[in-house]
Amino acid sequence: MATLPEPYELMDLQDKEAVTFRVTRYEEGEIPIKTTEEPGGKIVHACRVHVPREDKPIGLPYYDITSKTLCVQIEPFLRDPVQRARRFTVTAHGVRPRKRFSLEVR
Repeated sequence: MATLPEPYELMDLQDKEAVTFRVTRYEEGEIPIKTTEEPGGKIVHACRVHVPREDKPIGLPYYDITSKTLCVQIEPFLRDPVQRARRFTVTAHGVRPRKRFSLEVR
């Protein structure tokens, strides 16, 4: 799988924090990340979701999702252009390494 181009815009939500967005297009690939558990870094799978500027007015107009469980939840919607046009709300639950995400699709 190809590496996604920089710069990276990791979706890093705090406990109970939520973000709502629409997806204009998406990419899948790998990105290098560094964590406290692996300060030397590691390569992880990522879903890059491009969003309209009005859904994310600050920073780059996309999110890089590196949570395996969140990617598994959202990818079926991203593959279908009709489903991709819906509004997605992602909410974080807990803190690393046990953080999980819920996905609401409207």
